[in-house]
Amino acid sequence: MRRLARGPALWSAAILASLGAACAWGQAISSSQVSGVVRDPAGAVVPSAAVKLTNLETGDARSARSEADGVFVIADVPVGQYKLEIAKDGFAVWVQPGFDLQVNQNPMLNVALAFERAAQEVTVHEDTPVVESHSLGVGQVIDESRVVDLPLNGRQVTQLVALAGAAVSGGAVGTRQYPNESIFSVAGGQRTETNFLLDGGAHMDTDANIGLPMPFPDAVREFKVETSSLAANYGNHPGGVVNVVTKSGSNEVHGDAFEFLRNYELNARNFFAATRDSLKRNQYGGVLGGPVKKDRIFFFLGYQGTITRSDPATNTAYVPTASVLAGDFTQILSASCTNGKQINLKAPYAGNKINPSAFNSVALKLASLIPVSTDPCGKIQYGILSNTEENQGIVRIDWRQSGRNSVFARWFVTDYWLPPTYTNNLLTSNTVGNADRVQSAVAGDTFVISPSSVNAFRAVFSRSKVVRVPATGVPTLTDLGSNVYSPIPQFTGTLSVSGYFSTGGLPGYYANNTFQLSDDVDSIRGAHQIVAGFSWTHNQLNGLGPFQQNAKFSFDGSQTGNALADYLVGLPASFGQGNGQIAYDRINIPSLYIQDSWRVRPGLTIQAGLRWDPFFPQHNIEGMVSTFDRSKFSQGITSKAFTYAPPGVFFEGDAGFPGRSNTAQKALLFSPRAGVVWDPRGKGREVIRAGYGIFRDTNYTWLMQHVPLNPPWGETISIAAPAGGLTNPWQGYAGGDPFPTPVPLPSNFPFPIGGVYVFMPANAHPMYTQQWNVTVEKQLWKNWKVSGSYLGNKGTHLWLSREINPAVYIPGTCAAGQYGLKAAGACSTLANTNQRRVLYLENPSTGQYFGSMAMVDDGGNANYHALLATVSRH
Repeated sequence: MRRLARGPALWSAAILASLGAACAWGQAISSSQVSGVVRDPAGAVVPSAAVKLTNLETGDARSARSEADGVFVIADVPVGQYKLEIAKDGFAVWVQPGFDLQVNQNPMLNVALAFERAAQEVTVHEDTPVVESHSLGVGQVIDESRVVDLPLNGRQVTQLVALAGAAVSGGAVGTRQYPNESIFSVAGGQRTETNFLLDGGAHMDTDANIGLPMPFPDAVREFKVETSSLAANYGNHPGGVVNVVTKSGSNEVHGDAFEFLRNYELNARNFFAATRDSLKRNQYGGVLGGPVKKDRIFFFLGYQGTITRSDPATNTAYVPTASVLAGDFTQILSASCTNGKQINLKAPYAGNKINPSAFNSVALKLASLIPVSTDPCGKIQYGILSNTEENQGIVRIDWRQSGRNSVFARWFVTDYWLPPTYTNNLLTSNTVGNADRVQSAVAGDTFVISPSSVNAFRAVFSRSKVVRVPATGVPTLTDLGSNVYSPIPQFTGTLSVSGYFSTGGLPGYYANNTFQLSDDVDSIRGAHQIVAGFSWTHNQLNGLGPFQQNAKFSFDGSQTGNALADYLVGLPASFGQGNGQIAYDRINIPSLYIQDSWRVRPGLTIQAGLRWDPFFPQHNIEGMVSTFDRSKFSQGITSKAFTYAPPGVFFEGDAGFPGRSNTAQKALLFSPRAGVVWDPRGKGREVIRAGYGIFRDTNYTWLMQHVPLNPPWGETISIAAPAGGLTNPWQGYAGGDPFPTPVPLPSNFPFPIGGVYVFMPANAHPMYTQQWNVTVEKQLWKNWKVSGSYLGNKGTHLWLSREINPAVYIPGTCAAGQYGLKAAGACSTLANTNQRRVLYLENPSTGQYFGSMAMVDDGGNANYHALLATVSRH
C-alpha cells in the first residue's frame, strides 16, 4: 500500500465527480442522542439546568434544560466530536471538553455540579459511558479507525459487518446485481431480510433485497450493525440493520490521496500451487473536505478508481475430438474416458461408430465454433479474460442554515465495466460483458422546533442498473440453420451437453429504482420521549431476462446412450422456448409509527411502540398477472379475460381478481414493540435491557418474475424429445411454432399445450417475524465493556414453493396410446411426463394445457435462538 499526495490529476477527478451531483438530493443523517442526570454535590437532582452540546467540527450547537428529576435529553444528534456544557445559577459551569458520539449511540451521562464558590468552571475528563441506555436492540459500531486501518480485500467496508457478531455472509451476488453488493444474514434472518442504510436512507437493491455497494473506506466515517427488537421507526425487513454514515466536511480542510497496489510479482507462490497467481489490481484516489463558509457550509468530495487485470481462471470442458467428428466414438466411450465404465451406443449404432452423414448440420456448424480437442477423451482447458474497471465518486454538502435548522445532501455513484469479447470461439470468449451503474442520493432537513422537540425530514432516491452487453458477431441458432425464432441478436441460446460442454452468455438489463420519503418528530414531554412519524417507499423494477426467448436445448444421452452423440445427431432430450422475462413491477410501502420511552424514574425506562405496516403486494403495470383455482379447474370454469385459457386460470378483469397484483392486499396489519431498560445503580455503567417486537417483511421484487412468463405472455413451452430434433423442434407440435406472439394479445389468443406456470395464492399471508432479547451490559473501566445477549425469533408465513401438478410415476408396461406413448413399453418415460401429471390424469382434454405448475406456499416457519457474548474497547 502507498498513501501519498498524487497532485492535480487526482483532485481534478474528484472535482469532476462532484459536478455531476449538482441536481442530486438525498436524506438525513443517521443520528444519536445524549442524555444524563444533573445532580448537586449532595446527590440531589438539579432541575432547569441549561445544557449546551456543541459540535467541535462544525460549530453547530443544541440546547436543552433538565427536567424536574434532573434528566436532560438532546435527541437527533449527528455523529461527531462534541463538547458538553451544563450551567445553573449558584453552581460552577460543568464542561466535558470532547467526546465522540457514534452512529445510533445513546450515552447516559452522570453530571455532578460543584458550588460556584469552589470554582467558576469545572472541566471533566471522564470517559463517556459506553453501555447502551436507550435502544432495546443489540448492536456493534465499526468506527473510523477500523474502517480505514483493517485490511480489506478489495477495500469493501461491508466485509467488517461480520465483526459485529450474529452476522454471517449470505452468499454470492447474482448476475442481475452490481458485483460489489452486500449480502448478510443477521441473527438468523434470511439473506433478503437485512436493511442497509446509507446516511439514514434506504440503500437496497430491491430486486434481491440486498445491500447496494457502499463507498470506499476513506469516504466512510463509521457504521453500526443492529438487530432484535428495534424501535418502531425501523421496518420493512426484520433481520437486522446495517447503518453506514459517510464523512462530511468541517471547519478545517482535510484530505488525502492514496494508491493501493496488489501485484503477483510481489507475492510468494502458494505452497500447493504450481505458479504464482497473476492478479494485478490498482486502487487509487483521494478525498477532500472542508468549509465553504466557516461554521455554516461544508463540503466533502471523494473518488476511487479500481483497475483489475489477471490471467483467466482455468475452466475444463469436454468437446469433440477429430475421431468423434469422423464418427468414431470408440475411444471417448472407453472405460479409460468414462470413469472405468465402458459405454456403448444404442441401436441402430454398432461398434460405437456413427456415419458422419447422420450428423446434424446445425450441430456441426456450432461445433465449428468450439475447439477440437487433441486429448483422447476430449478434455480441453481454457480461460476467459475478465479485466474490469470500477470508478466511485461521492459528494456531500452540509449547510447549517441557522441555529435551529440544518440541511444535508449527499450523492454517490459507482460504475463497473467488463468488456465483452468474441473471437469465433463460443467457449473461450466472454460473449457477454457488463456495463453497470449504481447511484444513491439522500437529502434531509433537521429542524429544532423547541429545545424539547426536533423534526427530521428525509428524501431518498437510489437506482441500480445492470446491463449485460453482448459481444458483436455471436451467431444465433437461426443463423446456424435451426428452424427456430431467435429475437435476441448476438445470443446463441442455451445449449447444454451433459458432462461435456454448454454454451450461453445471457444478455439483458435490470433496473431498480427506490423513492423514499419520511418524517418524524422527536419530542420530550416530561418523563416521556415520544417519536412519531411516517415513511413511504416506492420500489420499481424494470428489466428484461431473455433466457428463453432464443431456444434452449439439452442433451443427456437418453437418445443414443451418450450426450455428445445425442448432440451430434441433433436429438435433444428437451427443448424449450418462450417470450422474455419482462419486468414492469411496482411496490408501495407506506407506514406510520409511534414510540414512547417513559422514564418511570432515573435508571428505569419502559418503551412501547406501534407500527402500521399494510401489505400492498407488488403489482405489474402491464397487467401481466394471473392466478389458479383448482376447484374451478375441476368445475370447468374459465376466464372471461382470455377466452381460450384452460379452466382454473384467471387474469386481471375476471371477477374477484385482485387488480394488477397476484394476491390480495391486507391493510390492517400492526406491529407492536415493547421493552424495558434498567440501570440498577443509576450510574450509567451497567444496564439490563429486554425487548419484544413484531417485524413485517417486504418481498424482493424478482420473486414474482416468473408470472410474466406464464401463458399467454411468456408462453413458456417445454417439449420432451422433440420429433424434429435440433433442426426443426416444433415439428409435430399442435399448431406449429407459436412464435413470435402478436402484440397486443387478443382475448382469444390460443394457449399452448404443456404450458409452464407459477402462481401466488389469491389470498397470501405476508411474512413476519417475532423477535425478543435480553441483554446485560457492564462497563468495566475506562472504555472497556462486556455484554451478553440472548436473541430469539420466530419467522411465520415464510414464502416457499411447491409443485401443484406433479407427474405421477406409473409402474409396469403400457400399450401404445396410453399416457401418450407412441409405442408399447414402460408406462413412465421422460417423453410422456406431461401425460402423467395430476391435472392430465384428472381431465386429459383440459389438463393437457398444463406442464409444471409452481405455487407460492406461505406456510413456512423458522426459529432462531442464540447467545451473543462480547468484550469490547471503545
